[in-house]
Amino acid sequence: MNTITRSLEIYRDEGLFELADSLTDFVSSRIRDEWLRYVYKQQYGALAPQPNEILWVDPQHIEYSTSASKMFDEDRTYPRFGILDGDWDTHKYRWRDSRLWSGLCERFEDGNAWEETTYYQFSIERLEAGDPLPYLDGPNTRQHLWEYLDALDALYEDIQTNGYDPSSAIIVHLGRNGEWIVGQGNHRRTIASIVGVDAIPVRIRFRHRKWQDIRRAFYDADSTDEIRHLDEHLHHPDTPEVSHPEVPDVQ
Repeated sequence: MNTITRSLEIYRDEGLFELADSLTDFVSSRIRDEWLRYVYKQQYGALAPQPNEILWVDPQHIEYSTSASKMFDEDRTYPRFGILDGDWDTHKYRWRDSRLWSGLCERFEDGNAWEETTYYQFSIERLEAGDPLPYLDGPNTRQHLWEYLDALDALYEDIQTNGYDPSSAIIVHLGRNGEWIVGQGNHRRTIASIVGVDAIPVRIRFRHRKWQDIRRAFYDADSTDEIRHLDEHLHHPDTPEVSHPEVPDVQ
């Protein structure tokens, strides 16, 4: 949906003042993005981060997940994209250890009914205890849980039948060692892995400064001999290609 269409919808449904607030937020975010792009360009040149960087990555290689509440301090304001220092990248977990992974495997690989999955059983226990389910985008009721599960069924069928939607990029961060950390899109990444999709689009939000230093080392290297100590990152999708000068024949 383009900006003009969305603006007309806000004006029609919510009025002029709400439209003015929305446009102010939109313009402010654009200005902040352009300022960040300028600053990063001065610091990193060709390696400067961009607000909407897209790469295609094998979902099997995206090992970790996190959430903003775990990564960041509530009393700090963070940019929409860029390079960050600190220990934010340590607040992550392996997604194959999650109930989401085990539950979706039980459903889509083993063919179990939702009621027979650990994911469903855990969700019901939480609902009965009055504890919120963070993955429900609405009221915490059995009916809404079933709407959510039906949506997962539909997503699985769509990806299995039509492939992964290239316009549906998930949000990722890159930790200090280049590890992929999902910020948004756990369901899509998980189902894509179960279906066996070769690669999915990811939108990079944050890189750790130490990972950016590694990228710089690749960018500055004239040959792979200069970065032998970084061999493990040689084929990482986010490292710049190293030039490979021809070696003269020895007569």
